[in-house]
Amino acid sequence: MDVKEFVQKIEEWFYESDSNLDKVVQDWAKENCKEFTDDEEHKLVYTKLYNDYQNMLESHLEGFMKTIGLDQQQFVDMCKQSMDSDSSVVEMILAVAEFDVFVAMMQQQAAEAS
Repeated sequence: MDVKEFVQKIEEWFYESDSNLDKVVQDWAKENCKEFTDDEEHKLVYTKLYNDYQNMLESHLEGFMKTIGLDQQQFVDMCKQSMDSDSSVVEMILAVAEFDVFVAMMQQQAAEAS
């Protein structure tokens, strides 16, 4: 599977499938972004929220990875390769694997909410 096909499959799954994951992630981010500021120092609560986000998204991703025939490492590698695709879905998924990406995503959500 090439990167373009991967991005297409993941966006279809995220936005159009019965999982309704787009709404789940947006609602979760809106509910929790109030904890995030643009301070450079990370608060302890960020770690708890990061763990909660990881658990929520990973539970949804496991089934999807099986349907497209990728294990977790292959999936993360494909996400990283597709960073140039301007896919917000890929960014949200990479936020599971990388704490700094998660914090930046939540800080942006907090800025948009204020």
